[in-house]
Amino acid sequence: MNHFDWKTFLQQWSTYMLASSWADELTADVRFSNWLGVAGATEQELAEIEGRLKIPLPPSYRSFLQTSDGWRRTSHAIQRMRPAQELHWFRKENKDWIAAYTAPSVYGEAEPTPDAEYFSYETPQDFRPKHLRETLQISDVGDAAVYLLNPQVIDKDGEWEAWFFANWLPGVHRYRSFLEMMQAEYHGFAGIEWKQPVGILDGMPDEFVGSPGAPKRKKKLRRATREPKVLGKRLSEWTTEELVQMLAIDEPHVQEDAAEALGKLGDPTAVGPLLTLAKGDTSNASIHALHAAVKLAPDETRDVLLDAIRQRSFFTLFSAATLCAELRENRALPLLIDILRDPDSRATHQTEIAGQLIAEFGEDGMRALSELLADDAPYVRRRAAGGLRYTNNANARTHLSGVLQDPDPQVREIAETGLKVLPPLRGGR
Repeated sequence: MNHFDWKTFLQQWSTYMLASSWADELTADVRFSNWLGVAGATEQELAEIEGRLKIPLPPSYRSFLQTSDGWRRTSHAIQRMRPAQELHWFRKENKDWIAAYTAPSVYGEAEPTPDAEYFSYETPQDFRPKHLRETLQISDVGDAAVYLLNPQVIDKDGEWEAWFFANWLPGVHRYRSFLEMMQAEYHGFAGIEWKQPVGILDGMPDEFVGSPGAPKRKKKLRRATREPKVLGKRLSEWTTEELVQMLAIDEPHVQEDAAEALGKLGDPTAVGPLLTLAKGDTSNASIHALHAAVKLAPDETRDVLLDAIRQRSFFTLFSAATLCAELRENRALPLLIDILRDPDSRATHQTEIAGQLIAEFGEDGMRALSELLADDAPYVRRRAAGGLRYTNNANARTHLSGVLQDPDPQVREIAETGLKVLPPLRGGR
């Protein structure tokens, strides 16, 4: 692993954190020092911890502790990272949490994700529950969230997989290393665009069975990658024509699997039938069809996405808006603004999420939401302020600050909350 300059990185994080509203929670001496860390751990202290844990700490985390033995806050969800002396296995303090996530499902065990997919981190929320009890807790539990290091997955450089684990996430968010997780957390806090690398990078890591230090701990044998099955057959055994025929079967799970498989086959001739299914908007299969069609032919799918938003399709509205944001299809913005403005109480769910969907359009979405803050209707201003919270853009602070004196108390409350979670403005709070 290349040397990483933790001191500079953490100093910048301190500067941004102390320029935010969270600085008010910190003591005067911390604010004066412009440093959220503490003195680094000594080699002897780290060696003692590794002896107690019966395994070497991952290099990037070890280097972090040598720079600062703990940390005061990283985000709204994590208030404190623990010093080396307070490190313990997650199971010591969180048996109930582990039991809730590892209990057998009433629907039976799901088919395990193949290693080649699992370790590509394209779906980082997917995780192997058996690993949870072996993880090392490196932060206090904050907003029902915690940082964990997973010694059951170790790469050739000795880096352990790192997890951001929270009750309000669909699973966990996995990273290849502590360093990668901290880069994601820092960039998210600072409102700087950053994307987690995907794909197999420099080989797959080793996976272990058994606790660190246990006599029977060993590397898990990696089975040959099996070709995925679709409706009982291997993917390569299907033709495009056969899968298209399966789309016509009135069984949502059959349609979902067929649509997803067509997206993987990559044959653009399937786009027409997929869009027909998507327009039907009768089940979650419509969502799968929409995503597959965008993968095969994004430009052909744009008008269908816009129609789904215009018609407020029950199943596909959220996916259609999200895909439009990914495609930078800004024709969706006025349609979403119309939804946000809708006073009909029967459309509450759609109108309440419209602000969040507009926020996904980056700077253009933020400008649209900021203009809505001047609307005469309080409910429009509430929804716009709520959307601005989701932009993760420091410039949204300026717009929310402007409504702290709004005549509507709910608008003021939303704005105050937004100012607590948004990244700080450069050089000011």
